Amino acid sequence: MYLVNALNVIDEVKKAVIGKDSCVEMVMMAILARGHILIEDIPGVGKTTMALAFSRACAMSQNSLHRMCCRQISQDFPFTARTPANSSTSRGR
Repeated sequence: MYLVNALNVIDEVKKAVIGKDSCVEMVMMAILARGHILIEDIPGVGKTTMALAFSRACAMSQNSLHRMCCRQISQDFPFTARTPANSSTSRGR
């Protein structure tokens, strides 16, 4: 599922940004990894255009990406609700 949505986003961004395929793919990897992105280049080569294209493309598939991320996170990191009985801050008073 991630792959299909990620490829759809990449295809949409490539419609707006031509000739920067490897940069588009690296930005998509950073987005999926929830990392930080710093785009550096000379003025006028499409950094803002790429950022806006990613913003729009991710907004179109935001619901499906969000659902998949939340489902994967909940599977990877199951948690139990903390109650006063099992809380490390309760002192047994």
